[in-house]
Amino acid sequence: RSVPTMAVNHPIFIANPNPDFHHGLLGFMRETSGMSWAKWKSIFLGAGVFGLLGPGIGLLLLDACLLRPHTLLGFAQLAFLVYEEWIYAFAVVGPEGLLVGAIDGLIIQNLASRLGSIKLAAVTALAGSVLGCMVPVGSFIVARLLAPRETFRDSAVDYMPTGSLTGAICAIVFLALLRLAGQPNRRGCSAGLS
Repeated sequence: RSVPTMAVNHPIFIANPNPDFHHGLLGFMRETSGMSWAKWKSIFLGAGVFGLLGPGIGLLLLDACLLRPHTLLGFAQLAFLVYEEWIYAFAVVGPEGLLVGAIDGLIIQNLASRLGSIKLAAVTALAGSVLGCMVPVGSFIVARLLAPRETFRDSAVDYMPTGSLTGAICAIVFLALLRLAGQPNRRGCSAGLS
């Protein structure tokens, strides 16, 4: 199949000193915001971990507290239940998780070069825990705005402990992925693959 093309002024395209000029969205983001690619990568990675993995982890924690599986079959049923219900959990808390993850990603990326490994892990878990508490609050505010006359059986406070633990787990997973992705540590050395 054919792809529509545009006329390109080749001398300007090749002579442009900005190396990101040739990379489409990356060049657009860097030119419009002045932020580095490492910050954008952290924002997208944090949003992905919190927004996509977070609803599943929260659902797993809630279902494990309710069902209390004791056998291998019980754990298999729990895993299948989380697999079936993840899309509904994402619909409820996913957008808030994406926003919170982007914020947490930016915070952790900025602190990664200033703190040692143990302090960074503690700050990461604390930031994830605090921001994880915001996710149920945000979803209940959105639910109130969308359905103001509905009476809700639960409140946001009921889900704050689960949100806090989920946020801490997602933040630690995010930090591990950030280290694997090659973010520099305090000494300026890359900690993983780049």
